[in-house]
Amino acid sequence: MIEFHWGCMRPDPSGLSSGLFDVLVNQGDMLDLVGARVLEITNDRILRTALIDAAREERYFLILSAFEPIAYARERKI
Repeated sequence: MIEFHWGCMRPDPSGLSSGLFDVLVNQGDMLDLVGARVLEITNDRILRTALIDAAREERYFLILSAFEPIAYARERKI
């Protein structure tokens, strides 16, 4: 069984500001789309800046998930 989801995610400014940047309501989700979880374990300022800049761009995404039919039926209670 293959399941897919797609969409578009845009930065959603809150109208607030924290220094140089607007505060984004969906900042966590935007950071997840560019693999920014690495920010929690790195002190690399160049990488941090690049990932935050990348997260502020509109992104289209596609999520593919594959399941074994029996496991899918068991999880979905079909």
